[in-house]
Amino acid sequence: MRSPWESLIKKAWYGYAGEAAHDVTQAIKNKMAGTNNINVAISAQNLGLSGLSSNNRQLTVTYAYGTVDGPGSYEVSKSGLDGQTLKLNYLPPGIIFNRVTYGTNQIFVDITKAMQENIFLSESNMIFTVGSPDFLTRYARVDPAPFITKICCIYYRYNINNSIAEECIVARDFEEVNLNFGPGTV
Repeated sequence: MRSPWESLIKKAWYGYAGEAAHDVTQAIKNKMAGTNNINVAISAQNLGLSGLSSNNRQLTVTYAYGTVDGPGSYEVSKSGLDGQTLKLNYLPPGIIFNRVTYGTNQIFVDITKAMQENIFLSESNMIFTVGSPDFLTRYARVDPAPFITKICCIYYRYNINNSIAEECIVARDFEEVNLNFGPGTV
C-alpha cells in the first residue's frame, strides 16, 4: 500500500567519496507505510542494492517535513553511515501548518515556514505570545505594522485517530497560544 506522504521524499542518495552515488529515492519511498516516521537500517542490501557491499557508504535523504509540497513544508536533509539507523520524521504527530499570517487585514507577513521550522525543532514546546519580542524574533522577523494591534491567523491540520481535521486559531497581540494541548487551545 502506497503512503499518501511519499511525495515528501525529494531525493535519497547512497554512496561514498570517489564513487558515483546511487539514487535510492524509490527504495526510501517504499519504506513509508503511512506512519509519522520511518527508521531505515542503512545497508546496501536494505536499500535494494544487493550487488554492493556495505562499506562505509553514506545515505543522505532530503525530504519535506510537515505537509505535501505546501507552503508549510520545511525541507530537511539527514545522513547516516552503513550500520546506523536513520530516523526520518516526516509528519508531525499533531499539527501541520497550512498557512500562518501575522499582521492586519492589509499589511501582514506569512510566517508559515517559520512556524513549521519551529515545530520540527521543538514540537513539544509550541507555546507563544503573539506580538511579543520572542514571537517577532522567532516567527515574524519584522513587525509588519508598528504601533497597530495585529492578529495571528493559524490555519492548520491535525491528526486525530488517523483522520485529518482542519482548524483555524486567531489570536491578537499579547494573547498566549498553546498548541501543546491540542487543537483549539488558545
